Amino acid sequence: MELSFRSRRTRLVVVCCVSILCLFYFLKNLTIGDFSNAAKKQFLARNRVIQNRNPYSVVMLLVTDSSENENDPHYQDHVEKLIENRRRYAALHGYKFEHKRSGDYGLFEHDSSNWAVIPAIRDVLEEHPECEWVWYLTPHAIIMNPFESLKDKLLEPSQLSRYSLRDHPVNPVGPSVRTSSIIDPNAIDLITTQDYEGINTRSFLLRNNDYAEFLLDVWNEPLYRMAPFEHGERGVLEYLLQRHPTILSKLAFVSTRVMNSYTSSPAGLEYREGDFVLLLSDCDSYQTCKKSFEQYWRDRKQSAKMKILIDS
Repeated sequence: MELSFRSRRTRLVVVCCVSILCLFYFLKNLTIGDFSNAAKKQFLARNRVIQNRNPYSVVMLLVTDSSENENDPHYQDHVEKLIENRRRYAALHGYKFEHKRSGDYGLFEHDSSNWAVIPAIRDVLEEHPECEWVWYLTPHAIIMNPFESLKDKLLEPSQLSRYSLRDHPVNPVGPSVRTSSIIDPNAIDLITTQDYEGINTRSFLLRNNDYAEFLLDVWNEPLYRMAPFEHGERGVLEYLLQRHPTILSKLAFVSTRVMNSYTSSPAGLEYREGDFVLLLSDCDSYQTCKKSFEQYWRDRKQSAKMKILIDS
């Protein structure tokens, strides 16, 4: 009797184990297997795009402030001009263009709209694996000379090497952390400039790779965003460059006027006829920038027209 009971119990255990294994195998092949195959195909397809992409391909990013009065027709006209300015430049040089709005990204209560730039860059890099670089340019800027090519001006290794500032302080008035004295243009993943206030986060180029993913993750860390850095996201990036050699090692500061000039500058970086990009100084919103913007917008139109006449 006891033997029969043990035999039945053993058979029951075996049946249960086999049933569980069958169920596990079924679920694995039904869900995880299908998901893994789909993910694998997606990964391989994306990897092929990355391997075959043009090293000078660029996606341009414009992020406008959703907190501005979007119902104001004058503001809408202003945004349309910005889009036209970027889109025409992109079309002229074979680049991609993306327009994002800060309101599409979750910001902390005390955050400025500038913090939306970081997740917006992440989205653009994910959406455009075929592009080697993303160029973020603030809405408080105008491309004054659309005939300047990023490739010929900066992205060619010889040009990047020529304009890179070696053994240069990260913070001109802070600790003596400096860029490398030896620059390998092919190893540079972040290109920007400095002005009289420090690092420039209003116009910079970031390579679409693992470094970008790491930098954007760290830069957007809530602990940093909530810390009392004097210059917000710019102060955080400056801090990271001074504290993390890995981040600093991929940075190239280039001569300021190569990437942009200013409407006014105590450092002699004022706009001159023919300069590539103009950053509007001392303004951080449509209301404070609109007068200066309209003045230089007219100059841009005239400069572009003169350039066409000269070339023809």
